[in-house]
Amino acid sequence: MPHQWLHPSKTLQRSTHQHVDHLQALKEDILLVIHIGTNNVAQGESPYEILRAMWELIVAVRRAFPHKVLISLIVPRPCDASRSGVVKAANRLLSQLPSQMDNVLFL
Repeated sequence: MPHQWLHPSKTLQRSTHQHVDHLQALKEDILLVIHIGTNNVAQGESPYEILRAMWELIVAVRRAFPHKVLISLIVPRPCDASRSGVVKAANRLLSQLPSQMDNVLFL
């Protein structure tokens, strides 16, 4: 049965602490999908701040969960239209993470 945790209205920083506890309980070889970041955009973070927070999330997750991690791109929301450049720049930076980390994919 698939495991699924949803944390609406959370930022990358808050999710780092919440997800690690969940992932330590998983022992099977599965793929973890991380789809997060829109709230960081809405809060005014820069693409580099989002990249740093995602890096920290992945590092923390990988300590507890050594399996494959798939990072989903940040999907632009209509309410963040004025920050679409930030979303595009953050996605460009995030797409480079797989070349820097083992078992990390970008979608």
